[in-house]
Amino acid sequence: MTKPIVIYNQFDIVSVPFPFTDSACIKKRPALIVSTYRYVLEHAHYILLMITSAKQSQWPGDIDILNLDLAGLPKASKIRFKLFSLDCRIVLNNLGKLDKIGIQKVLDGLSVYLWSTP
Repeated sequence: MTKPIVIYNQFDIVSVPFPFTDSACIKKRPALIVSTYRYVLEHAHYILLMITSAKQSQWPGDIDILNLDLAGLPKASKIRFKLFSLDCRIVLNNLGKLDKIGIQKVLDGLSVYLWSTP
C-alpha cells in the first residue's frame, strides 16, 4: 500500500530523511518547506531548505531560527540555503512552523539567491 500524500503548509518545518550530497548516508533532519500549495498539488514534491544545528560551520545567508518552540526544534538551529526537493510521501512529520520574522528573512534570501537579475 502506498503512503498517502500529506500536504503541509509553506514555511512549515518538517522532519525528512535528508540526503547528504557528500556521502551515501541519509539522516532524519528538520527542513523548511518553501514550495507553495499549488506546486505540491501539481508535482507531489516539496521544495525545502536545510535546517542545521551545526555551530562550527557557516554558509552564506544562514538564518538563525529565533522561536524554537514555534518551530518545534529542541536546540538552536539555522536555516541554510541548500535547496532540495523531496517526494511528499517521504516527509515524515510536521515539527512546527517558522515565525513571521523568519519567513521574511527567508523570502529576502530567496529573492537574492534565486530571483535577482544580473
